[in-house]
Amino acid sequence: MGHTTKEEDEVVALIPARSLDSMLFFSDKGKVYSEKVYQIPDADRAAKGIPLVNVLSLDANERVTAAIAVSNFSSHGFCMLATGRGKVKRVDLEEFASVRPSGLIAMTLEEGDHWAGRA
Repeated sequence: MGHTTKEEDEVVALIPARSLDSMLFFSDKGKVYSEKVYQIPDADRAAKGIPLVNVLSLDANERVTAAIAVSNFSSHGFCMLATGRGKVKRVDLEEFASVRPSGLIAMTLEEGDHWAGRA
């Protein structure tokens, strides 16, 4: 009952997080968005929830492909990013400690390439 979805929706991942953690959302356009967990609206187990576009400032046709919860940016080390064409990048997680509401370009993508991340 807690994961009942509409026909076009699916549960991709359940991510454990604490109220004071930051959630990092990585999009298929190479951008990262950050939101404190306590700012994401609560819902009871039978609720349908709200679309992620109501929480983040996603661009048109932009999809979130991965998400992680971070409690302390300085103690987590690095984040590994990869694209569909095999381009990889290692980023110090502290660089994502202060992400603007409009997002931050985590990795520049070449024409026709896409983000390979998955939650």
